[in-house]
Formats: sequence, C-alpha cells, structure tokens
Amino acid sequence: MLFQTLSNELHPLLVQKTKNASYVLRYKNKWVDGVSKRISSETVGRILDESTGAFEFSEKFLNKNPQFRGLSFYWDKEHCILTYRNAPGLGPTTQSRLNAGASYLFLEIAEQAGILEDLKTVWAEKAADIISLAIYFLVHPHLNIDSYFHTAERTLLPGQPLSAKGCTELFDSITFDECNQYLKLRAARSSETNNPNYWAYDTTSISSYSETIPLVKYGFNKEHNPLPQIVLGILMDCNTGEPIDYQLLNGATADVSTLKKLFLDHSNIDVDTINLILDRGFDSFENLKLLYLRHTNFILAVKSNSTIIADTFKANWKTLKARNPLEYIPEYECFGRACKANYNFQSKELGQIDSEVYVHMFYSPDKAGSELHRDDLILHGCLEEITERERKKRINKKLGDPSTSLKAYFRRGEKRKWELKSEEWLSIQQNSGLFYLVSNSISSPRECLFKYRSRDVAEKGFNNFKERCAGRRARCQEPSLHAKIFVIYLAVSLRMMLRHRVNQTTEEEYLKTEKIRNIPDNSVPEMIDDLNYVGVTKCMRTSPVKYFWDQLTPKQRDYYKFARVPLPEGTFVLDSFISR
Repeated sequence: MLFQTLSNELHPLLVQKTKNASYVLRYKNKWVDGVSKRISSETVGRILDESTGAFEFSEKFLNKNPQFRGLSFYWDKEHCILTYRNAPGLGPTTQSRLNAGASYLFLEIAEQAGILEDLKTVWAEKAADIISLAIYFLVHPHLNIDSYFHTAERTLLPGQPLSAKGCTELFDSITFDECNQYLKLRAARSSETNNPNYWAYDTTSISSYSETIPLVKYGFNKEHNPLPQIVLGILMDCNTGEPIDYQLLNGATADVSTLKKLFLDHSNIDVDTINLILDRGFDSFENLKLLYLRHTNFILAVKSNSTIIADTFKANWKTLKARNPLEYIPEYECFGRACKANYNFQSKELGQIDSEVYVHMFYSPDKAGSELHRDDLILHGCLEEITERERKKRINKKLGDPSTSLKAYFRRGEKRKWELKSEEWLSIQQNSGLFYLVSNSISSPRECLFKYRSRDVAEKGFNNFKERCAGRRARCQEPSLHAKIFVIYLAVSLRMMLRHRVNQTTEEEYLKTEKIRNIPDNSVPEMIDDLNYVGVTKCMRTSPVKYFWDQLTPKQRDYYKFARVPLPEGTFVLDSFISR
C-alpha cells in the first residue's frame, strides 16, 4: 500500500513514549457533551530510531491489515505521518489511484472457477479484454459502452482501455463458433464437478429498437413491454449458480416451442447425462416426447389441467388434502405424494412407446388459503360488475365489453342472465393449494421439490442479466449482437457465482455461530459497490511499476471472506495481475 502520506487512511496518529520505546497509535475520538473524548485506540507499530524515522508495524496490526506486510515505511515526526521509505518525495505526477476491489474479486472468482483458463483457451490474448468488459458491465450496469474507455482508465483491469470503436471491433471479432466452443468447455467443466448435474432452463425477453436485426420481433412479453424483442434462453447450473449456456431466439417464439431448439443448438455438448428442470411454460405432450427420445432426465412443473396428471388428480386430491402427517414436508410447509403414471406416444423410428413417469402432487395449506381469498375477491368483483351492468341496462346506457374475470367464471343463461360456471368454479376450489411436478428419475416428493426449488437461480439470473449487468436493452448492431450478449452472459455468470458463494458461506456461518456479521440482506449489490471503492495506488517510479492496496475495513475483509476469495496482498506487479 503506497501513500505519499497515510494520514487519510490511518488518521489520526500519535506517538506514545515509554521508557524503552516509542509507539505509534491510531485513535478515535467522539464528541460527548461538547467534549472530545477518546473512545478507542490501536497500536500501529513502534519507532525503532528517532533520528532516521525507522519504523516497524506490530504483528497484531499486520494480522488485521495483511496488505501492509512486507512494506517499509518511516516515521516523519515533523508531520506525524508514515511515508513509503523508497519514495518519500512522490508527487501527483509519479503516482495515480485506481479502483480495484471489485475487479479483483471477480477476477479471483473467474480464476477459481476456470473461466479465465477457458477464455484463454478460446481467445488467447483477447481474453483479457473480454473479461474486462464483462466486469465493466457487472460493476457499472447503468453505463453504456461509450463510457468504457474513461472508466477503464480509472479501474485496475487486465485488459486495455478501449474506445467505443475498439469495443465494437472486439465484438465483431468474436465469432459464433468461438462462443460455442467456450460454452462447450463450461458445460464439460460443470458435468465434471457436479454429479449429477441439474440444469434449469428458462427464457426471458430483451427489448430492442432495432429495425435491422432479424431476430427482433413482436411477441408475448412477460413484463408487458410494448417494444419488439429477442427471446433469450439460458441454461443454469443449479449447483454453482453459473449460467453454462444460452441461445438467442426469434422474439415471437413461445416458451413451449423453445425446448426442441435447445437440443438442436446444443447437440455438440459432450455430456453423458443431462438433468433438466423446467417450469410450467414448457408443459406439453410434445416436450415430454422430446425429453424421452433425448434420454434426458427431467423435472417438469405441469398445469392443473394437464392430461398426464388427470387420473392421478382424481384419485388423490381428496386424500392429499386430508393432511396426512406422514406426508408432511416441513422444509416447504406442504404435503407431498408421488404416484406413477403412464403416457404413450408414436415415434417414426421406434413406433409405439409406453413410458412411465412419477407424478408428484403437493398441497400447501397457506397457498390454498391465499388462492381461496383471491378467488372470493374475484367472485365479489364479478357480482358487483353484473349489478352495475344491469343498472346501466335499465337506463339504456352503453354496457361495454365484460371483463376477463366475468367471462372466465360466468356465462349467459336463460334470458341472457349471467350464471356462475359451476363446474369450472368447483374445479378451481378442488385445485386450490395444489401444484404438480412430473419426473422420470426422482420418486421422492421431498427430493423432487428440493431440486425444483433450486431452479430459482434461473429467475435470479434473468434479473441480474437485465438489472445488474446492462442486459435490458439490446443496444448494438446485428454483427455485434451475439458477442455483446456473450459478454453480458459472462458478467451474469460471475455475479451468480458470487451470489451462490455468499449464500453458501452465510448458511455455513449461521450454522456455526447462529448470527451473520457485517453481511446485509441485500448483500451482493452493496458488496460490489463497497468493494469498488477499494483502490490501489500506482507507483510509476518503481521498476517494474508496482501497485499498493488501500487498507481494508473489517467489513470489506468480511466481503472477501464470504465470497471465498483471499485477501489482496499488500503489493503486486501488473504482469502477475494479468497472467493469473
């Protein structure tokens, strides 16, 4: 850590003299009833020689602040400061300060996860610029590519600061085949480290103003955005939180039809067994057939009106709602039961195929109560609407179209009067609190639900892609589209892995101590913002040029600990930072 003075970081300092030595202390004062009182003090080190200013840190201080270890400072009693011994006359022209804490964090995660190695395997020298851009989008999601050059100049990154034109040229040089090669390496690494490897697949939309990108089309938007869009499918590793694959689809593509393209696009992934976790948007007979023919293990959430669970529902819904204590799953506060079901289909290659799956039925009393309350409010609203429509009819006032709820739960009866759809309403009451999962490999309801809940990483990944990694709008031209999505995908990978590490460490820490220290609920965004202010000072008089870390606060040290990243060393050379 290099300062012309350290008084800004170790302020204030004083000397406490004893018979045998003089100690340098850092202290903290507080105003109490109009009087400044000392509330704490800490020994920084001792002065070895008053005449030369020779100084050494105390071992206790170095244990708390390892970035000072190995550095030489001397005591300047005239100014009561500590100064780097080898360069006491440094001025603003010979040193500069860079933000480094967040970039160091993500580079360490990338190195530990093998991301840097895989990037170098595919892109060699360009890997440094690619990971630098990913970190930029991750730390500064509100900035666009035009700000990269000036931000990179003030940030310690392994790549070179690139202008907007340079970034575009980098994007244009990244080919689709190179991206696929990298994704193949990540999928292989995931299958090696996790056995079995459960992958969650889901889709989201990216809005765009472009009129030249062929994939940009109008389609169903979950966020009700009126702009045309591109559909993005992401495959997430549920064990590590890392997105291991993605695909770009036509904006008019429905979820239910994307699964076939997933297998076609990723047929080159060298993985023996794939375990997919899918939500209700992929519930269709054709998808079940496809999963069987591809020899894929799966957990699929199905709709209450799905034909594959019809017989199981009729035979079990009443007894499941009886709340047998032997079927209770306390972790999720619900009751679960597994039944076998058969489904048949025709294949051109194999002919008639009879297959068997496990249908897992779950009943949640809390979910049932909230759904019944919601339905009662909808029914009450429909009755009020009917009354209002009859009043308008009597005074010959224009009625307008009935609401969606009214058409869903009521129909016209005799004399055009609105009548409740009794069968539909009874089915709604019967299904209240129930939800269903189908699997061809897991027979335990508890295990199946646990694996399915792990797919939350996909939802969090999409949120990070859009809100935390600048992925809500596709602001680029067609040649750069795949490359920019890849860089943002890389940023999402790092952020999801950070979140996964923090969650795991938090759980382990809680089990040990039953308390969490210095880690807030919304830990990851605050962690990135706080660490981004941790800087290094660049000393250009040394050869080679050296960088010295700021002093870390206890909270910042905890951040690195919870991310399972070693604390930064006191000094380093840029070559070692890049060639990690």
